[in-house]
Amino acid sequence: GHDEAVRSLVLSADGTQALSAADDTLLIWWRVDSLDGMLDWVYSRYDVYCITEGGFGHNPRCKADTYSSPEAETSVVSVPAVPVQTTAIPSEALCPIENSAPIPAEMVDTVQFKAAAPYTIGFSNALASDVLVEAWARYEASLHPEIENFIVKNAGGDLGQQIADIQDLVAQDIDLLIVNPNEAGDQSLLAAELQKAMEAGIPVLLVGHRINTDQYVSFVGPDDFKVGCVMAQELVALLDGEGGPVQFNGIDTSLSDNLRKAGSAAVVSLYPGISIQGETPTELDPTKPATIIKEAMSGTRVDGILAYNGLLALRGEEAINETVQSYVPAVADHYVGFARLVYENHLRASLIRIPSTMGADAVRVALDILSGKEVSQFVEIEIEVIPSSEITAEDLDQPDEGLLRDDEGLPAEFYP
Repeated sequence: GHDEAVRSLVLSADGTQALSAADDTLLIWWRVDSLDGMLDWVYSRYDVYCITEGGFGHNPRCKADTYSSPEAETSVVSVPAVPVQTTAIPSEALCPIENSAPIPAEMVDTVQFKAAAPYTIGFSNALASDVLVEAWARYEASLHPEIENFIVKNAGGDLGQQIADIQDLVAQDIDLLIVNPNEAGDQSLLAAELQKAMEAGIPVLLVGHRINTDQYVSFVGPDDFKVGCVMAQELVALLDGEGGPVQFNGIDTSLSDNLRKAGSAAVVSLYPGISIQGETPTELDPTKPATIIKEAMSGTRVDGILAYNGLLALRGEEAINETVQSYVPAVADHYVGFARLVYENHLRASLIRIPSTMGADAVRVALDILSGKEVSQFVEIEIEVIPSSEITAEDLDQPDEGLLRDDEGLPAEFYP
């Protein structure tokens, strides 16, 4: 069908045919059927297998061979050239594809880190863009009188500054160190500082992101494989399983970016009608999408955008809109500037929200560690899909640099 808004529709006199015109400059001639007529057309051209479980009755026009999962949660149809999902899918799962290298999630005995209150906790935050994670951590800390000092340092994206911040926090005799790590640059330098803290008896808790080290007690954050998987699923749905989107990745060497790429690739591989036109690391540089779009559109069109974050998606949409094309369906995170563009231009999009409230969750896990309680090595933060149809004007009553709905419930005195 059309990729952009339909502006006119004309029916034939007998109501059996229609002509549509849209902003994508296409004219499409449609055959209009009744439901029975459409089913007759389908049965005459395809082998149809019917689900007989869950209250579905027998249909004499269906093929006799069916397969149902033992749990009756999925039905699997074996049809040439169509991907087959053979794994029983938990009803609450957002991503039906299993990660072959999951994030370590063993239970950890923290008795060795048990300490008497009051506590001094240090929080090293890598990025200015993650200030809401920091704000939620501050708020949660304020609710616990056993936390006497909660010291926060933000490195503003500078790896060297974050290393200096961690060294300064450790020197202040903290009881626990929370780190939202910088994913750019030489990760071994940051990993060395985490190891020094652990060897000094200071438990390290990672929040938001991980780096390639096992020198931490617990990680509180999203499963980035699932994030990439869900993002790709949403884009496939927006494109009806066909098209040539571009993909704006993040920091090429980071664990989060590699996991998201693996998740999205696993989904895209199931849909032969989807062909990624351009995929390249951006290093989170918002000027990169314009170059990627220009290269991707040399001789072809771009049908959609899959972006590591909303700022990259926003810049990509702006670049596309400066060509002969108009905006395209897109999937990214819940960056307000991107959400505003989607809302004001009635775009088909999905926003994947990774809640900044993980900062509060990290503080609660920190207190469990200092109490000597057993904790999981991975405390997963569940993600939320916000379809463009659910974005409201009230959601956008904040600066473009904000994150949609992440300040809901946060007292005003803790706003960044």
